[in-house]
Amino acid sequence: TMQALLDRLPCIPRSTGVAEPLAPDAPEIVSTFPNPVQTAHSSLITINYRTGATTARYTTLRMYDALGREVRTLENGEVGPGLHAVVVDASTLPAGVYICTIESGGIEAARTLHVIR
Repeated sequence: TMQALLDRLPCIPRSTGVAEPLAPDAPEIVSTFPNPVQTAHSSLITINYRTGATTARYTTLRMYDALGREVRTLENGEVGPGLHAVVVDASTLPAGVYICTIESGGIEAARTLHVIR
């Protein structure tokens, strides 16, 4: 379920609205743009992320729907240090809330993404 997915991610804001601090080498989804995405105007979403590592590290970037089902795997392999970007075509995604997750070095982080028709 969505709650089970959110419960296992340490950097999702909790009821206080304050996110837990990230470790210095923690991966991060820096931004999703546009967010929300209105597919009537543009269906392309840019997801900017970093692994937090100083060397190449195995990284997985995924999208889940509101029910916690994996919708897409956007990255799955060795990724070097620094800022990276993937472009996602949202034209086939139903309207709703999605969770983008990144896992690198055994640490996960997430960010929400909204698709509007």
